Amino acid sequence: MRFTSDDSVTHQGFQLQLTVIPRSLGCGNDSFTCINNNCVLNSLTCDGYNDCGDFSDEEYCPPCVPLENIGECGQLPYDRTYFSNQYSPNSPQAVLSYNFIIHSLQGCHPRAIDLACNLLFPECIHQGPTNRPCYSDCVNITAHCRELFEQHSNMSWPVNCKDFTDKGRTPNGYCQGATGDLFKTDICGTRPAYRQKFAEIVGGVDANEGEFPWMVYLKDNGFGFCGGTLISSEWVVTAAHCVSSGSRYTVDEVVFGNLNIESTSPYRLSITPSQIFIHPDYDSFTNDADIALIQLSTLVNYTDYIRPACLANSSQETTVYKQCIVSGWGNTQIDGYPDHLQKAFVGLISRITCGSLLGIESFTDNMICAGYERGDIDTCDGDSGGPLACEGPDGRWHLVGVTSWGYGCAEPGSPGVYARVSELLPFILGVVKNYAGSVPPTLGTTTASLTNDMISATPPANSICFECASDYECVYDPSWVCDGIDDCDNREDELNCIGTTTNDTISVGETWSISSPNYPHEYPNYAYYTWYITAPSNYSVIITFITFNLESCCDHLSIGNGHTPGNLVVKTFSGQDIPASLRLYSSNSWMRFTSDDSVTHQGFQLQLTVIPRSLGCGNDSFTCINNNCVLNSLTCDGYNDCGDFSDEEYCRKHTHYSSVDSYNHVNLKGHHPFQLARNNYNGRYQNLNLK
Repeated sequence: MRFTSDDSVTHQGFQLQLTVIPRSLGCGNDSFTCINNNCVLNSLTCDGYNDCGDFSDEEYCPPCVPLENIGECGQLPYDRTYFSNQYSPNSPQAVLSYNFIIHSLQGCHPRAIDLACNLLFPECIHQGPTNRPCYSDCVNITAHCRELFEQHSNMSWPVNCKDFTDKGRTPNGYCQGATGDLFKTDICGTRPAYRQKFAEIVGGVDANEGEFPWMVYLKDNGFGFCGGTLISSEWVVTAAHCVSSGSRYTVDEVVFGNLNIESTSPYRLSITPSQIFIHPDYDSFTNDADIALIQLSTLVNYTDYIRPACLANSSQETTVYKQCIVSGWGNTQIDGYPDHLQKAFVGLISRITCGSLLGIESFTDNMICAGYERGDIDTCDGDSGGPLACEGPDGRWHLVGVTSWGYGCAEPGSPGVYARVSELLPFILGVVKNYAGSVPPTLGTTTASLTNDMISATPPANSICFECASDYECVYDPSWVCDGIDDCDNREDELNCIGTTTNDTISVGETWSISSPNYPHEYPNYAYYTWYITAPSNYSVIITFITFNLESCCDHLSIGNGHTPGNLVVKTFSGQDIPASLRLYSSNSWMRFTSDDSVTHQGFQLQLTVIPRSLGCGNDSFTCINNNCVLNSLTCDGYNDCGDFSDEEYCRKHTHYSSVDSYNHVNLKGHHPFQLARNNYNGRYQNLNLK
């Protein structure tokens, strides 16, 4: 125990008593055994306090629990899960959600239930890369099941397929690749050399070999003054205030793989910097955009003790990440500046809470808070530039923040503030894209500010980043381009896509032919093709099917009005029957073809022609409320052929009204009962599939 006081106000102090009791060889059933053999009550684990004294009671949080044998979820390729997670706050809620989903998604896709199980009961994240849905599978399942889910639940489809990747596909059909591996390292965020054991982070403890292989420290003439994070073989992220012109220090050495500043480990690597890039919006007064990139003069060779962190690319940090660690050699406020790397577990604090604690004028979108409102644990001076690393659902560690500033250290109501990596990714990717490999012939450090033009420049072919010209937003993963999902505001990531997305403008008198991929041979598995069709205004598009042969259960061709696939669906086709001709009354329309991961067939071929949109409908057609025309045979068939549902409105086999006005409105008056009854009331109702 150590008691300290400052140079001013004093109080009465404290008195306590010490007694000794035999230390049992093990802890009871109600207790957790710490790595240092201390015992703490189970209720004190994962509560944000270092009860063990070595942080072992806070390390594996949230705790992993056995996976219950719940329906098809018992077939998952792992046996431990955790709560809360991104989709379930606790086990009972996960079971309720599962029971709802098996009924609402039954039959829409062979792997729909697998997806639900994997999301509701994700694999324990504390043993390295996890089995998660593959990106292409998620996209395919979404295309087949989204509409059905939203009809049953009256909720939006909750799954964002951008959270997943197609890397690291396993034989059991899941993927173990990293989210945020933007530089394609395949090993980011992993710690193969880390083995748990225990010995300026206030309230922290010693770190262990291999625990933070991405951790670096910056030196000036042999003096370590700031931290940093390795993100690729050529680049290190640090704080702008560490390397700006206002800093007292100059970086002449970047050190990797070393736990101690004053001594050398066998894993130590030292590289001189080549160039330094500071965010153009960095403000030394407010600490806004406090981030910089150091380009190394020599590429790093990865080892088990030196490897990069993944980058956080989700703006929903407090939802995605459950466990975070800060690390550094900064002031501990007890023993000063340690020689050995320190670590502490911290929690992310919501933006609303942090803004209210620090003052909304001080807190920008480029910042994120971590720590505890009570204080006790925090980064401090000397930790600047180091990582706020969080354990992701992929079982890897992601760089979420860069240690930046705070009011004091570990003070109550004053959490630590970090540069927010997800918001500053365009800067990181813009620098790497424009300067990767551009090592000057004369080594040394040059500090330069990157211009906003360079951040938003059009990327070269095969770039790691596709940027939207409409809003300068970076579509981070090239696999997101031409995937049938609009990521840019103006759909430019889905334009000019060979083989996956086609934009057809049809003139009057022309006939266009569209066929499934590889037609007349079998189409591939995992197909996801989209066509955008534009006809002259006041003209309709006639779709005539020449051939049609799709797997009945799982491969579909959907057609709709407008240019937003998934919205205003007119019809979805499957099976082997050639559909009747279809007339689209919107000048803009779309078609999307998807296939699953198994059986394929010949596919389809169809023709598009345009005809004038008549003001009235013929005797063989029904006039919709919006003046569109549909064949009489298409009314009351459960499909929204009109686009406004008027062809399905007066269908006795679907809906029966006892007494309604011409708009199907029931007008109720006070104290006057009104009765609605089904067809054939008092008799047996018929079995019908209502749409």
